Amino acid sequence: MPERHSKIVTLCINEDYALPCAVTVQSLLEHSAEASEWDVHLFTDKLQASTMVRLRQTIEAKGARASFHLAEYGRFKALPLKRGFSSDAYTRLFVAHAFPEADRIIYLDSDILVQRDLAELFDLDWGSAVVAAVPNGSAPFLADFRNARRWPNDSPVFNTGLLMIHPQRWIQGEVGERVVDWLADNVEGNMFVDQDGINHILFGKIFSLDPVWNVEARLCQDYWMGLSQDWLKVRKQSKLIHFTGFRKPWSRWCDVPNRGDWFRTLKATAFADELSRPGFKPPSLYETAFGKLRFALSILRVRMRREKRGKG
Repeated sequence: MPERHSKIVTLCINEDYALPCAVTVQSLLEHSAEASEWDVHLFTDKLQASTMVRLRQTIEAKGARASFHLAEYGRFKALPLKRGFSSDAYTRLFVAHAFPEADRIIYLDSDILVQRDLAELFDLDWGSAVVAAVPNGSAPFLADFRNARRWPNDSPVFNTGLLMIHPQRWIQGEVGERVVDWLADNVEGNMFVDQDGINHILFGKIFSLDPVWNVEARLCQDYWMGLSQDWLKVRKQSKLIHFTGFRKPWSRWCDVPNRGDWFRTLKATAFADELSRPGFKPPSLYETAFGKLRFALSILRVRMRREKRGKG
């Protein structure tokens, strides 16, 4: 077990997400006042030996500690998976079991860019909640999610890309087991697999974090996600950027914000040599300009739609 003063962060990955994971961890450690306080725990079913070496090098270069855990995917075989998701999404349901004596741990998705010191989260008072997370914005699809479960219209629906978990409460409440059972019985209608199950099982037991702790990068482009009036303010104050959806910063012609920051962070990891791989490189000036143009046009479309609704 890590020392009690250490801070635990967990990520669940496969070979395809090892490089993005390295960027996420690198960004976390770069923005930590005391990087040596972090214990980074990676859960996976299989990684190449060379990949594990590079991940360990990235983590230990900043003075943090790296540990690898074997993830057992057998229990998830019958659970639904959608495009863009892998069994790693379900592994987070049981990471708490590896730390039964910890006061709290952090879980992070591997498509995240940390911009502030996550140690702040360890000082929060979230009462008797089992986890703390950021509620999704006002995306239209959330209404369908609430209606299907007969929840009040103002009930928060949480994004599970960042979770602050109280291990003892999670284990005692058999949250992972209950989510698996619920998902097995509710295959139809699930939008975001394990995230749906966590929201359902822990309804009323999740502490709402400030939105700046999980800002979805695509919010600036997708009207489908629902743009709020104060989004730009949240965007400027973001402490964590989450590249949700299919537009990832490592995808060609991706126009999400902070793509350049993602590549700059990659250069500081043990995976920097991947930048020489054909088709995998930082955005050119042309791509950056094109992305900014698309961003401006998307904002214009949103405003025009709002004006049209207002006149209707």
